[in-house]
Amino acid sequence: LAIRKDTQGVCTALQSLGDMFRYSTNRDNRSTTLLRSELQHVQNYLHIQHMRFGKRLQYELAVEERLLDCVTLKFILQPIVENSLHYAMEGMDGSYLLRISIQPTGQGDIRIQIADNGPGIEAKKLRQIQLFLANQGSQGEFGIGMKNIAQRLSLYFSEPYGLSIDSVEGAGVTVTLLLPERRGL
Repeated sequence: LAIRKDTQGVCTALQSLGDMFRYSTNRDNRSTTLLRSELQHVQNYLHIQHMRFGKRLQYELAVEERLLDCVTLKFILQPIVENSLHYAMEGMDGSYLLRISIQPTGQGDIRIQIADNGPGIEAKKLRQIQLFLANQGSQGEFGIGMKNIAQRLSLYFSEPYGLSIDSVEGAGVTVTLLLPERRGL
């Protein structure tokens, strides 16, 4: 952007990056935040990635506005989105679409779904990931990012809250987070 003298693009990218750094410094020393802040962090990340990948990266947000003032843990969305870009989009030739949906369940909870249109996960590997996330399988080749999020959600909010993953090979991956609908910090 700087070489092309796209000063507006450089300013926008630096603003997003600066906002991400401020969020990451955790100056308030809290493990929780409002869903509004967590979503803004993800939007900053996606904005930077969109500048990198251009039209190849598309994303949609479907958020029920009243849920944005609910409590969530910090750093639960962006690592999942980053995984999706790394494992789904980078292996695709065509256009990549990421959908983030934040909706009430109707039972006093919040369902967050992060879904992509990537190649999906082979059934055997998906089952290994699901067992690993449920503390019933070995780490094997899997990283700890999703497991960290799953454990943090379970520890902070307890059962039945947490993270689940589902996929259909050839039809993408959906990661679902279930949180209680709690307001204020």
